[in-house]
Amino acid sequence: MSDERQTREDSRIKELALESSLNPIALSDLDGDITYVNPAFIHTWGYDDIDEVLGRPATAFLATEGKAKEVLHALHERGKWFGDLIAQRNDGTTFPVQTAASMVTNEDGEAVGMTASFVDLSEHARIRQALHETERKFRAIINNSPIGIALLDEDGGLLLSNPALQDMLGYSEEQLDGLGLSDVTHPEDLEKDEALFQELHNEERTSYSIDKRFVRRDGSSLWGALTVAVIRDEENEPQYVICMVEDITFP
Repeated sequence: MSDERQTREDSRIKELALESSLNPIALSDLDGDITYVNPAFIHTWGYDDIDEVLGRPATAFLATEGKAKEVLHALHERGKWFGDLIAQRNDGTTFPVQTAASMVTNEDGEAVGMTASFVDLSEHARIRQALHETERKFRAIINNSPIGIALLDEDGGLLLSNPALQDMLGYSEEQLDGLGLSDVTHPEDLEKDEALFQELHNEERTSYSIDKRFVRRDGSSLWGALTVAVIRDEENEPQYVICMVEDITFP
């Protein structure tokens, strides 16, 4: 294969790679005017044809013009830029994009243009929002439960407690912070409770329930029906331990 033919073949492969990329890619001249975008860019930004994009300033496709100018300045100064931007679709709606931009240079090292690739972070943002909403609801359920609830780490250290448990034991949230289950367990019930918790830790059981005595902050004791279970993630990895306590002290 001749050098000229090899060069044409290499150029064709590079063009196909750009056209086939799932990530949006754009090229511009040194003034920041668009000279090329791939199909993924056209689709992500909501356009029908490349002619709607070519020749327009790159800043027209971002919601924050000031930030866009900052990126262009960084490219001219340092030759590259990486970070998150807010993009603007053809219909005016916005979405977050992770952006990697750099200068394009020729064989002599002279800048001839700029290129940028993007990752649409919309789904990431939706997932974060969904997780935030789930956490908010989870905390609301715990905080409003009439039953004492605590979340522990795998070693039994307290991560979170609800008002019902705090009232039951006579501690504030701050006072309970850092305590373990053993710190509020009656000494005579400690051995049995620790043995069961160790079985939980060793994955010999997934939960247990016992009636045991707790020690309040003032030194008095109360009987509680305790249920302890391991909470796991989607990959079945233990995340934390949940404890639920109902006061069964007889008047």
